[in-house]
Amino acid sequence: MEAYIEYFNKNYDVNTIEELLLGLRAMGASQIETIRVLRSELKLSLPEADKIVLNSEAWNDMKEATIQLRENIWEALNSLED
Repeated sequence: MEAYIEYFNKNYDVNTIEELLLGLRAMGASQIETIRVLRSELKLSLPEADKIVLNSEAWNDMKEATIQLRENIWEALNSLED
């Protein structure tokens, strides 16, 4: 995690957030780790950081799978209540 934060701080520029996300992913950061970096370094809320990552070009190939996973988890949790 420290390497991701160091990379982010070394390369942060408001105009290049997409490039930073691409770089973090290329380094091996997961979506969750990327969200953690954004929250930590930009002081974003969880929903704000999640929205940036989910809708980024860097994670575009995983967007539908991520949404489907979240829906499946939500359905499973709701079925436990029944």
